[in-house]
Amino acid sequence: MKDTNSITGTRISVIIADLGKGGAQKVALALSGWLQNNAGCVIQLVTFSNDSTDMLPIPANVKRRALGLQQESRSSLAKFRAAFARLCALRQAVTGFDSDLVIAFTGSTNIEAVIAMTFSRVPVIISERYDPSHQCLGSIWNALRRIIYPRAALVTANNPAAMDNLRTFVPEQKLCRVRNPLLSTWSQQHTPEKRVLFMGRLHKQKACDVLLEAFAHSHLASEGWQLDILGDGPLMTELQMQASRLNISQHVNFHGWQADPAPFLARAGLFVMPSRYEGSPNALLEAMQHGLFPITSNIPGCAELIEDGQNGCLVPANDPEALASALRETTIKQRQRCNHQKSLAPFAPDQTHAEWQNIISQLLNR
Repeated sequence: MKDTNSITGTRISVIIADLGKGGAQKVALALSGWLQNNAGCVIQLVTFSNDSTDMLPIPANVKRRALGLQQESRSSLAKFRAAFARLCALRQAVTGFDSDLVIAFTGSTNIEAVIAMTFSRVPVIISERYDPSHQCLGSIWNALRRIIYPRAALVTANNPAAMDNLRTFVPEQKLCRVRNPLLSTWSQQHTPEKRVLFMGRLHKQKACDVLLEAFAHSHLASEGWQLDILGDGPLMTELQMQASRLNISQHVNFHGWQADPAPFLARAGLFVMPSRYEGSPNALLEAMQHGLFPITSNIPGCAELIEDGQNGCLVPANDPEALASALRETTIKQRQRCNHQKSLAPFAPDQTHAEWQNIISQLLNR
């Protein structure tokens, strides 16, 4: 009997702007590798960037196609020409690969993928990484998102709040929730020290400025605690200056982006995610996978993983005093490690990737 859920031999183009250091890139690569090497698909990974800018490795057997069309344009005419060139190159890459399906990642890339494949027989699945109500792409892109997303074959999101917002402009039958997969394995190897760990891009969304203020107000530095910040981004210099103004520079360590954060996770005493908004945060999943007791903002994407006071602590977003209080209370109670395996079970890679297989199979068999 034929397996109606099989997608073996399906040719899929996975499209993302670049292979930088973000969580969306890690998820796209993990999905590409699983579809190629476990589900028997034939995968082409397409980026607008050059491969010289790649920060993450390509999974075995996945074909790489770098379009090299991610340059900045100043004038409106130049921007239009660049956008048209991207659309043409993208359509050619997809059709030249004889794709059966496109899976696109991140806001503007999702929009361009759907436009590029208009009037073709190749369906496009959008993978939305954030709640659109919090992520501003710019006025034109925001307007296009509401027009173009409903034209995709399917729109996936990774948390309930994003699903609720997408329902305001995408038909219900085209929406599907798929969680992020865990990208690391459970670790019992840890020697916790007096170290608070933050992992994320140094961007307003991640609210590292709130963490610095909270760390200063908590007075943990006077008790020998250090704050380790893993990540880089446009606010690096500003945050370093803020640490200096708060007189905590000697206790704050800016490590930049780390390809392997495991050594930092192993010796962390606490993990903090003070974000203003999130999708399904890979850094939080990774910290929980390493057994850390997390303090996070009470926002969608984080709140569904944390039972306040049991396996973590939830605090109001954008509230340094509340975060400082949570830091002090957690260190006093020494709640530095716990087993999160039950909470993380729905994020197991085999389960989330099987959900992708089911989605793809149902779409192609309509």
